Amino acid sequence: MKIRLFQIIFICLPLWTHAQNVKPEKTGADFQHYFSLQTGFGFTHNAMSKELGYNNYGWSEYITKQSSAPGLFLNYDYFFVERFSVNGCLGYNSATIEGNGGPLLPTQKGRVITWSSRFLVHFLHTKSIKSDLYTGIGIGIGIWSFKPEKTYDQIVNGGANAQFSFPFYLGYRYFFMENIGATIELSTFKNNLISTGLTFRF
Repeated sequence: MKIRLFQIIFICLPLWTHAQNVKPEKTGADFQHYFSLQTGFGFTHNAMSKELGYNNYGWSEYITKQSSAPGLFLNYDYFFVERFSVNGCLGYNSATIEGNGGPLLPTQKGRVITWSSRFLVHFLHTKSIKSDLYTGIGIGIGIWSFKPEKTYDQIVNGGANAQFSFPFYLGYRYFFMENIGATIELSTFKNNLISTGLTFRF
């Protein structure tokens, strides 16, 4: 009896030791810091037109062309618990408005630097190492500056004009390597309705 018990212990002990040393499969929840560099498109020119007051003053009839350049956005996510993160995003956008006379010169150019803070909920990353689906809401502020141009009754200068927003976000990340992945994001933020880029995590 003693011999059999010793044999069982002798056989099972290495298996038990091995089981203790086997690490569970990693998931996205094993990473606490996420950085994303994204580029995206939005209606920055519409925000610029509103900021300059063209619609308020009835000048929109003089606008012949509006365009927005792709924006650049740097995001940082910090996971304070498994499914929830807080995010900070620094962005840059520019836009151009062309007119055909009246109170407008042929071209008006503006740029805006934005900052947003977001609260995000994540759905897949606690079970998957590759996928992260998230949604959330944030608060943002944009600081406008304009190329000095003389209009009919004013000079538009580079003064700081604040623009506040409360955008909603929906995004998906796919990691083709453990620490590197791709992101696509939709939002109600007028300067950045859709964006995509690379994400790094550790």
